[in-house]
Amino acid sequence: AKHFDGDLQSHVLTQMALSVNPNLVDALVFQARLNLELEDYAEAAQQAEAALRINPASLDALSVLAGARRFQGQEADFERARARTFSFNPVYADFYSALAEVATHNRLYQESVDFAKLALGVDPKSWRAHALLGLGLLRTRGAGPQARRAVALIYLTPLISTAAASNFPVHLMSTPSPMKMTA
Repeated sequence: AKHFDGDLQSHVLTQMALSVNPNLVDALVFQARLNLELEDYAEAAQQAEAALRINPASLDALSVLAGARRFQGQEADFERARARTFSFNPVYADFYSALAEVATHNRLYQESVDFAKLALGVDPKSWRAHALLGLGLLRTRGAGPQARRAVALIYLTPLISTAAASNFPVHLMSTPSPMKMTA
C-alpha cells in the first residue's frame, strides 16, 4: 500500500524488515525495484546483486539487475542477466514484463511497448504483458485502436477461458457487442 511514486515510507519499512532479517531476498528486491523506478540504477544493481548473493536463482532479482544494467547502458551485463534468467526458466515472461513496468515508470513508453511485446513472445497468455502492452500503446501516439484491442483482450481472456472450460461455444463470444468502443 505504501509503494507509489517513491514514497519514502516504503523505503523505511523495507529497511526495518532488513534490520530484522538482512537476508530477506524479497525485501532486497523490493528496495532494488524502488531504486530502479527512482532511476537510481547503481543502487538498484547493488541491491539486486546482494539478493543474488543470498539466492543466486532469484528471477525477480535477476530481472531488476537486468533492468538496472539496461538503463545504465551496459548492454553486455544486461545480456548476461537475461541469459542467466532464461537458463533458470526459459518461459519467464515476467522478466520482460518487469522491464516494461520500469520503462513505463521512467516514461520510456516505446521501450515499455517493446518489452511487453517480448514478454508476449515468451508467453502469449501473459495477462500482465497484455496489460503493459495496452498501457504502453495508449501512451504512444497513434496507437489508440491497437491499445484498446490489447487491453480488451485482458478482459475477454477470462470469459473465453471460462467458456472453453464449460464447453460453451467460444465462437459465439466473437459476436459484436451492442456497446461500441469509440476512437
